[in-house]
Amino acid sequence: MLPAGCRYDPAGQFGLANLTCEMALRGAGDRDSRRLVSDLDALGVERGESVGVSHTSFWASTLAEQLPAALSIIADIARRPLMPADQIEAGRQVCLQELHGIEDEPSQKLMQELRRRHYGDPWGRASSGDETAVAGLSIEDVRRFQASRYSPDGAILAVAGAFDWDAFCDQAEKLLGDWSAPEVDDNATEAPGSGDGHLPYDSSQSHIGIAYPSVPYSHDDYFQAWAANGVLSSGMSSRLFTEVREKRGLCYTVYASLQTQVDRAAVFCYAGTTAERAQETLDVTHAELVRLADGVQVEELSRLKARIKSALILQQESTHARAGTLARDWRHLGRIRPLAEVNELVEAITADTINEYLRQNPPGTADARRLTQMELRGFASRVVIPVDHRASAVSTIMQFRSHKLSNGLEVIAECDPSALSLGVGFFVRTGARDETPDEAGVSHFLEHMVFKGTARRTAEDVNREFDELGAHYNAFTSEEQTVYYASLLPEHQAESVDLLADILRPSLRTEDFDMEKKVILEEIEMYLDQPPYGMEDHIKRLTFGDHPIANSVLGTADSVGALTPEAMRAYFDRRYAPGNVVLAASGRVDFDALVRQAEEACGGWSTCETSRPQPATDRLATREVVVKDSATQEYALVLSDGPAGESEDRYAAKVLATVLGDDSGSRMYWRLIDPGRAESASLGHYDYQGVGMFYTWLSCEPDAIEENLGAVEEILKSAATEPATAEELAQAKSKIKSRVVLGSERPRNRLFNVGGGWLMRGDYRPIADELARLDAVTQDDLARVVAAKTPMLVDRLREEVRLDPERVGVVVVDHGSRRAESNELLNEVAALFQRVSGMPIVEPAHMELAEPSIAAAFTKCVDRGAETVVVFPYFLSPGRHWSQDIPKLAAEAATRHPDIRYQVTSPLGLHELMAEVMGERIAQCLHRSLHDGEPCDLCAPSGGCVMHDASRSG
Repeated sequence: MLPAGCRYDPAGQFGLANLTCEMALRGAGDRDSRRLVSDLDALGVERGESVGVSHTSFWASTLAEQLPAALSIIADIARRPLMPADQIEAGRQVCLQELHGIEDEPSQKLMQELRRRHYGDPWGRASSGDETAVAGLSIEDVRRFQASRYSPDGAILAVAGAFDWDAFCDQAEKLLGDWSAPEVDDNATEAPGSGDGHLPYDSSQSHIGIAYPSVPYSHDDYFQAWAANGVLSSGMSSRLFTEVREKRGLCYTVYASLQTQVDRAAVFCYAGTTAERAQETLDVTHAELVRLADGVQVEELSRLKARIKSALILQQESTHARAGTLARDWRHLGRIRPLAEVNELVEAITADTINEYLRQNPPGTADARRLTQMELRGFASRVVIPVDHRASAVSTIMQFRSHKLSNGLEVIAECDPSALSLGVGFFVRTGARDETPDEAGVSHFLEHMVFKGTARRTAEDVNREFDELGAHYNAFTSEEQTVYYASLLPEHQAESVDLLADILRPSLRTEDFDMEKKVILEEIEMYLDQPPYGMEDHIKRLTFGDHPIANSVLGTADSVGALTPEAMRAYFDRRYAPGNVVLAASGRVDFDALVRQAEEACGGWSTCETSRPQPATDRLATREVVVKDSATQEYALVLSDGPAGESEDRYAAKVLATVLGDDSGSRMYWRLIDPGRAESASLGHYDYQGVGMFYTWLSCEPDAIEENLGAVEEILKSAATEPATAEELAQAKSKIKSRVVLGSERPRNRLFNVGGGWLMRGDYRPIADELARLDAVTQDDLARVVAAKTPMLVDRLREEVRLDPERVGVVVVDHGSRRAESNELLNEVAALFQRVSGMPIVEPAHMELAEPSIAAAFTKCVDRGAETVVVFPYFLSPGRHWSQDIPKLAAEAATRHPDIRYQVTSPLGLHELMAEVMGERIAQCLHRSLHDGEPCDLCAPSGGCVMHDASRSG
């Protein structure tokens, strides 16, 4: 953390801290921008940066053995950023794209304005600044800001995880010990906030914000304020969630968040709802703020304490979270607050202490600021921090166990006795793809209804009991699965299984159905307000047509509006059978007890047959524009084929997507993000049963969309024309493996991998196995995936020509040479063609001067099962060899196989792809001769890529 927040932006230069942060990442120390990113990627460093009011923060997470190398690079970013003048425009464009992106996020725009009005200037500033100021900033402005604010005075370096403390201190001293602090004036002119108001905005919802003062983290009453806010808005049994959403169905999202700066703090409340119910939502939310001043109940506090204690334990499982907590403590308190002290402070909270605080600091008073997006009625030093040395590494003592109940329900667990917590969940093999058109959205709607009560519990009982366990619980629905899960302390395993199992046999009462339908419709409107405005559903329908994978998870307002309780009950009976459900657990699991608990809670569930058809996909290539008049930026989505969830090629697909479209260091990053041409451009691989897809996302200024889409298309094509280099492959693997390990620190994260993998494939993959499979990915594997994601010759033969590719042989013929290296090139061409085309039978042949001959290759094709042989002349243009010599030799070869059909095709000839290859070769050789100095593979044998100067020859 560096003392370089946006509060230090000079007047008229708002956004300078943000631009400086962006420029600091464009090279540091002896690394230019590309090498900086490449070196971090090679180390598998997950990283990020943010600009707050007071500080700019750079963070990194990596495997323990990479800490020294990563620290050296981070130190260079903080101390020696290059701030290259030739990249200022690219950096500026990145910041401007960020500003424009906020304009398309109404909830974010509202809360930024609310903070500004509540705190005033400079404490309420948005780090993104304003467009006019950012447009006028110069490289000299950036360099001055960096020189004065990137300083050790007030900087904090926090580290958590597995490391040698003494060695770390020695390295930190070498890297940072001689860093001197410049003298700067920290005084800033303050201006008060501007009070209530509204922001006109064309959106599907009305967005409501309320802010009122609180006490900062360093204040003696902070934990009282924190607890009061927890009663208001922490957990599904909290007051706001219960009164605004559960009882009245007024909105999908409502919350109150206590946000603290060093010497001031505030509670910020948000709700998003339809215009028709905005006034009631504001009234009820404000009423709950006022009611909070009347005091909290002992049982409310008891539930909250359980959640707090559980959260403190769960936080210890994430090294990234622990490092953030350490930095926060040092910044706010000037010391580390041990976990034991936090526990004591939490234990000391009582209903009486909270109520006394609320009497002195009542929320929802005249000090509150209210902001809406429609007119509504108003109301009258530098330090290195030591931590424990818990390892951030893959546990070697995990054990996988499984059991099937007599009714078909499967129980599985990844047991780790060293874990601090437990993740448990029911995975139901049902989702949007299992719905009929008349049921669109029912899976997701049913997920909501599961929490609305059972024969044993009311909806309030369900939420209250989860909170009493201190559980972090939720559910989600996807195209293929619905998951109900909880993360909690291991001593509550039995209660969590009983509670989760009970809600999976919900009452599905009509009155609850009618109320929750309002919430679902609000959720649909909420997503239509956010980029890309429902385009994910739209592009799947365009691409996959009537295939069930194209079904929308949310459904539409019309389909959900037409759903009946009877239709939902029928769907539940059909899909929630025990044979279609997996109970999964991870972390500190007592498996024998888990099986007993599952038998007791689920053994009586009645069985029925369930199935999931997997029709072949019929992909349609098309393009369509969706108009959203209020959007500031333009958004584009591109879908293409990818390996399915059962395919072992899914590992290669993840690596390929990382090479082409990762958010850092990929081809899309360097082509579109680094130069500021787009706000975001990424490629991801998503796999389902029998179907897989590569999903490309692009957002940018409207006038740049066509050019950027062209660049995306070129990058996607480059996967075939410019295969991944060894360096790209190694960097991609390193990044993915780090994400796998770091993401597995918490049992809750492993729960989704273990349960989801078993539900889809019926297998278990330990972390070490996942890492080994990623390590085993080769460039040939990537090439095979590339060949499969474009229309291959095998597909065209099967679909257009109506031939079985397994029965077609291809003979690739060149002239032949007495030079072995020339003949070897044809072998490489044949191997490349086989890999890219997907054809199983491909043989090289030479017309003369070398073996194998056309006759030998023809026979070899037949021996391998070919019933049709295609002879392809690998010649540039037609001539005597194509029209006479090769047909004659092919006819002679065919006489030995009278039952075999054959054909001689046209040669390469004139094709626009030849121009692309020519352009690629020209650009490659010129770049290497003028910049890299290293010859390309083709030119290396002849002395390299050389630019000759005629004036010096002779």
